[in-house]
Amino acid sequence: MTRPVSYSLRTRILHWLTVVLFLGLFVSGLVTDNTSTPGDTVPASLLPHLIMGSLMLVLLVWRIIRKARGRVAPAQNRLAEVGHWALLIGMTMMVASGMAVSIGQGLLPLAVSGGVMPDLSNVAPRLVHGAIKLPLLLLVVGHAGMAVWHQWGKRDGTLTRMIRG
Repeated sequence: MTRPVSYSLRTRILHWLTVVLFLGLFVSGLVTDNTSTPGDTVPASLLPHLIMGSLMLVLLVWRIIRKARGRVAPAQNRLAEVGHWALLIGMTMMVASGMAVSIGQGLLPLAVSGGVMPDLSNVAPRLVHGAIKLPLLLLVVGHAGMAVWHQWGKRDGTLTRMIRG
């Protein structure tokens, strides 16, 4: 049997920062969706959503570069490798579509100044952003489920190593 992978401090920090930002983006996105009405004032949740999205872009670029350069421990099998790339690509698509909406509709200045929310219902990048939401959430839940299964089903200490190294 091969020795379990030990995750570096950098890998663990990037992973857990991504988790925290993902959760923050998910919650702030839901709040923004549920409180924004075209023609009304931009909801207060939009500015934190835009800031966290920008931070997520930085983390994703850093993670993708590290993964492409082989600076990350290899996945345990081909399916896990595909799953990790799917997560990175899905999150990158989500951030890219969100940035396209923000830039194309001038959302950052509106969020900072408390301007009027534009109608985004027919904006193509916003439609993409909404369409990616559920598949990405399913990937994240699947990833978390596999981590739990590895920790307690296979008893290989995956979560312990991702927390403690």
